Amino acid sequence: MALGMGRLDDELLEETAATLAGRARAGQLAVFMGAGTGVAAGLPTWWGLLEALAARLDVPGGAEALSRLSPLDAAEVLRRSAHAVATSGGSRAPGETLGHHVAAVLGTPQRYALAHVLLAALGTEQVITTNFDDLYERAVQAVTGRVIPVVLPDREPEDDLRRGRGWLLKLHGDARRPESIVLDRRSFVRYDATQRPLASVLQATLLTRHLLVVGASMTDDNVIRLVHEVATLNEDHDRSRTMGTLLTLEEQELTAKLWAPEFTTVPLGPLGPAGESRDEAAARIANAGRSLEILLDRVAALAAQDSVHHLLDRRYADLFAAGADEERAVAEQLAGAAERIREFLPTSERGAEWERVLEQLESWGARRRRPQA
Repeated sequence: MALGMGRLDDELLEETAATLAGRARAGQLAVFMGAGTGVAAGLPTWWGLLEALAARLDVPGGAEALSRLSPLDAAEVLRRSAHAVATSGGSRAPGETLGHHVAAVLGTPQRYALAHVLLAALGTEQVITTNFDDLYERAVQAVTGRVIPVVLPDREPEDDLRRGRGWLLKLHGDARRPESIVLDRRSFVRYDATQRPLASVLQATLLTRHLLVVGASMTDDNVIRLVHEVATLNEDHDRSRTMGTLLTLEEQELTAKLWAPEFTTVPLGPLGPAGESRDEAAARIANAGRSLEILLDRVAALAAQDSVHHLLDRRYADLFAAGADEERAVAEQLAGAAERIREFLPTSERGAEWERVLEQLESWGARRRRPQA
């Protein structure tokens, strides 16, 4: 199968794409993103992040020693190492937390991955991530022309969030706010007491939407607990329902059994054979990653059928049929009207009413013009 083509050759993937697209069109789909979505953009995997931190903090035994611990315990060792560095009078800034080191390792990637763009194109209003980067936010702005509100404990709700125009919940913090990052065991212990409302948003989404899980191994202790709490609630009330779809890069029978029936697991590639070399594994995972992009492209294409989200978007003006000059002119006039509304909106005495008009025009693709360089 190839990106941008029609029906997928694999019947399971085509059926999955059609089901997810139908949920997206009906407003029933939410997205959960893990670290895997950023790998194609040059960001590390979960263990890759821990390895980089081990080297940065001079952990005895390095990444090999950390690999013998659970992810949370490995991160706890790193937290203690960061604390030791910060209080030792060394060259790094006093008070520098593990979150600051995480932000330094992640840096500022210059481009988002194709998966970010394809997920942004779905137009889902509820997006949740355990990632710390801002690549999805940038992809949304590139695709839709708007800034997606980010939900964090120390951020005031933005106007768009109050109007219900969608949001991104950063469940474990943001690299731009290093002190908000949740990674180690100590921060997870504090999480339930200090940030439980954020966790409740994920649980409400599980109860009311179908959650598409992308780039996540579902081994995060916090996420596992939250999902099982919702599953227990459903069981106690004799409700048996699938809460989401888990897209994995390799077929893992036990993972599928572990999450059934709460999640339908859809593998994008085979499990590696015994004795597989590191290079062979990397090539296999890369192929599976390509299959993931193709699947997401198909979902986005099907979800866009009968959609008017691009009608007023000047980038798609060429899609009007030959001879449809009047339609093209009306679309341009409506896009121009959106620009004029944005100009007078801040001083209008009827701002609330005009805001609703602008919101509708933007839902049809009336994007903000990019400033001239």
